[in-house]
Amino acid sequence: TIPAKNGQSVETANGHQTIIKDIAEFSISLNSYTDRIQAYVFDTKFDVILGRSWLAQVQPIPDWINGTWTIKIRNDSKRLTMIHPLTAQSIQQSIDTNSPNDANPVTNVQVQSQETDEAVTPDELEFLISAKQLDNLFKKKNVEECYLIDISAIYEPDSLAVLVDDKLSKQGQNSMTLTVDQEWCEEFAAKYPGVFKGVIDSLPPIRDTVEDMIIFKPGTVPESRPPYRMSPLELQELRRQLDTLLKQGLIEPTSSPYGSPVLFVKRADDKKLRMVCDFRLVNKISISHRIPIPRIDECLSMLHGSNFFTTLDLQSGFHQQRLTDSDSEKTTINTRYGQFKWKVIPFGLRNSGAQFQKMLNVILKDYIDVICLLYIDDILIFTKGDDVNLHKKHVDLVLGKLAEAGLVVNKTKCKFNRKQVTFLGHDVIANTGVRPAKKKTEAITNWPCPTNVQEVRQFIGLCQFYKAFLPNFASIATPITDLTKGNGHKLRQINWTNECEQAFQHIKTLMTTAPTLLNPCMTLPWRIECDASDFAAGMVLLQPDPKSNHEWKPVAYESRKFSKEERKYSVQERECLSILHALRTWRCFIDGNDYEVFTDHEPLKTYQDTSKVSPRLVRWMTELSLYSPKILYKKGIDNIVPDLLSRRDGPNCVPNTESMEPRYLYEPVETVAAIISNSSSNSNDILITDPLQDWPLFYFKDASLWPESLKDHLLKKQQDFIVRDQHIWKKMKNENDDKLVKFIPFKRRVDLVEDFHKGFGHQGKATVYQLMKSRFWWPKMINDVTLWLSRCPECQLHSRKESNTHHAPMKPLEVPAPFHRWHIDFIGELPTTKNGNRWIIMAVDYSTNWPIARALKNATADEIVKFLYEEIVMRFSCPVELVSDRGANFMSKILNQYMKKIKSKHIFTSAFHPRTNSKCERLNQTFKHMITKYVKGEVHSWDEFVDTALFSCRIRKHATTGLSPFFMTYGVDPVLPGDSKRPFMDPMTEEDPELIAEDTL
Repeated sequence: TIPAKNGQSVETANGHQTIIKDIAEFSISLNSYTDRIQAYVFDTKFDVILGRSWLAQVQPIPDWINGTWTIKIRNDSKRLTMIHPLTAQSIQQSIDTNSPNDANPVTNVQVQSQETDEAVTPDELEFLISAKQLDNLFKKKNVEECYLIDISAIYEPDSLAVLVDDKLSKQGQNSMTLTVDQEWCEEFAAKYPGVFKGVIDSLPPIRDTVEDMIIFKPGTVPESRPPYRMSPLELQELRRQLDTLLKQGLIEPTSSPYGSPVLFVKRADDKKLRMVCDFRLVNKISISHRIPIPRIDECLSMLHGSNFFTTLDLQSGFHQQRLTDSDSEKTTINTRYGQFKWKVIPFGLRNSGAQFQKMLNVILKDYIDVICLLYIDDILIFTKGDDVNLHKKHVDLVLGKLAEAGLVVNKTKCKFNRKQVTFLGHDVIANTGVRPAKKKTEAITNWPCPTNVQEVRQFIGLCQFYKAFLPNFASIATPITDLTKGNGHKLRQINWTNECEQAFQHIKTLMTTAPTLLNPCMTLPWRIECDASDFAAGMVLLQPDPKSNHEWKPVAYESRKFSKEERKYSVQERECLSILHALRTWRCFIDGNDYEVFTDHEPLKTYQDTSKVSPRLVRWMTELSLYSPKILYKKGIDNIVPDLLSRRDGPNCVPNTESMEPRYLYEPVETVAAIISNSSSNSNDILITDPLQDWPLFYFKDASLWPESLKDHLLKKQQDFIVRDQHIWKKMKNENDDKLVKFIPFKRRVDLVEDFHKGFGHQGKATVYQLMKSRFWWPKMINDVTLWLSRCPECQLHSRKESNTHHAPMKPLEVPAPFHRWHIDFIGELPTTKNGNRWIIMAVDYSTNWPIARALKNATADEIVKFLYEEIVMRFSCPVELVSDRGANFMSKILNQYMKKIKSKHIFTSAFHPRTNSKCERLNQTFKHMITKYVKGEVHSWDEFVDTALFSCRIRKHATTGLSPFFMTYGVDPVLPGDSKRPFMDPMTEEDPELIAEDTL
């Protein structure tokens, strides 16, 4: 498989859009037919969906009565039986990876369908229905008996074991099977029966680590709350659990001034009731212990070179540590059946986790960070090297310590001798590194859209847990984190914009494609690459990977969004701040080790020799000297990773990498050329598969196919069509002679509409239809155009909002001669492009609607004068009038002098009343929507699409004139890419009712 592009999605048959995860290549066999295809990987209940692209390539001919497909293979035709899923006797999958160290292995899946002589008839399957059908039957009360049938795949003998063995061996597990896990568990259970007994049936022993953990703040008094009211079912469960705890000796009756109520919550897995003690009052007045809990990132960094893993989970961990007598009274619970105090640490106390961590630190102090890691009640045992017996010895040492301390593990949750385990929310992979755990990534990808500030904070908090795996997280999440600004209730509603939704989906995509980071090795050299943009800093920590010819690979990513004040720093200060932030973040790795820092700001190489620096840089350079970094220069074009971390999708930043090429204008060339070059054989194949939609192609090429019932009708229609160059052309009426437009087969219509719509600025229905109508024809073309445009994702995402503002009646201006009155305005300030442009100057002629646009770095009076001279005066002569707003640049002395020089009148709009210049304001709105849809998130490449959007504006038909600016200016219609001749468009006949009737045939 190969990763799919970010943001790619597919629309399924039910209309739902699903994010594409990967692209897989595999072989498929249907009886004697074999083919190799590429397919998108996304969540669906089906194994394989053979979609439109495969059908178009293979063009199978279905026989729905006999249940067969006919597929042409070279000169031979194969007749395939469509087998019901229940008759398939085996489905085999073989997984092959190119290399055990490949982070993204190529997966080849062989799917075989066995031939059968007997097809299952519908009558034999009447007892099988879907869940939805069953629900409907229950609603109608038509169900007498109901059966549940479990259907599973049937494998060849030992095929599954062979597959497992092959996969494990290729990952370096020396052909070990999963039975080793069970064997080790049974062996250690026999040696340490007390550790593996699975239940806590008595009080734990008194250990040296027992001490007071509940110490009240001075001046506080104990409180007691009455029991909560419970349902009969909860009271029954309460009595049962209290009896069990009393029998185990974990609680005992008491009479105490303290008292906390209990409640029940349902478990997520089995829906059983779990008793929870509400210790909020006790926690409120308790002093927090400052026993340090290990850092998760620090724990994971200890695993470099580890090849074997075992995880142990302690059974009800907190219940395995005794309480002192004074603490026991403070844990009293109030129930309907009396007061009871805990003799062991209960769940829910403020210091319970820290106290349990302290106990395990003492018990396993000789092995921590040597052969095991601890995080409260989770234990990971690791072994470096390839000696599996050594790992078994390490597990035995840890279990021996647990047995001496009288601790019990949860046998069902322990994993022995694994190459990959899940620990602290991460998948730890032998000799490779770590990556986010699958369950956690699924939780993020399935996270619903936040509706208030609290839900936003929850989502961001969960994502920040994995920020080391997410390049550019700080800048990508900016639209979402900005929603938490300000004061107010945490449940206050938020304004979820398009930018927020794009960032939301982008983060989900990053989680599904998160890289596997190397485990840091303290004996290898380090490299830090940094870069800073106008709004953020990006950094990456790298080390050479011995398994890939010492290629530098990432250990961690880091990004930092600059504050409002920091964005005002100079370039050198921002670059220096990014280096300093990286050194502060990764000091634990680089301290005492050899490392290099790469930056694309060359003056920082000699920061110690610089004499003229700002006071801020002086302070930072003093701190830099404590780290003694070796700063090296790396060109921006080569400093790709941190550059992307700092620049992607941020405001007002200048990217160093090349932007996408504006191909939209040229996409129709490929489509039209493909249509023209199709042979007659392809057309025949099309009409066979869909004769109804392509009736002109089907009937007018061969009159012998005419049915008797349609002969008279087709004879009348035949005079409107001609066959030329093996293609069908339709005659369109004109004053002088008939114009010909090409008939488009059904299978190519969607692509053609899409190319004309997207290729010319996402124009509306009227414009797209007008452009296509003068070039192509098919029955009910206007309906297809309307339907496709209504489902365009970009147009829905950037749809214009209706304005409910009421205005006074407008007074129309007198229409002057062409190019006598020009309206002018600016669009901006926009994100800075690679060329440094931030503004667009727009001008439009009042009579012809001819638009002009130019990208500019600055919106100054000098640029306005230069634009007027080059684009208007030298092309259309001096304007008689110029209409603009009252901006300082338009009212400047320079522009005023130039207008007097060319003897043109400068008309200013009313203050705070932009509708006075509505001609240009309306063009601005259309132009901005076109640019937005063109860039598709690449906001720093908008100046590359100015000419494309401008051309689209010039060829679109205006409602006021009924013609396009191109036609109004030149008197002819434009020849678009792919046109063999100038299209037919006669303004006197294009609204002819007969033509409209013909088009909607």
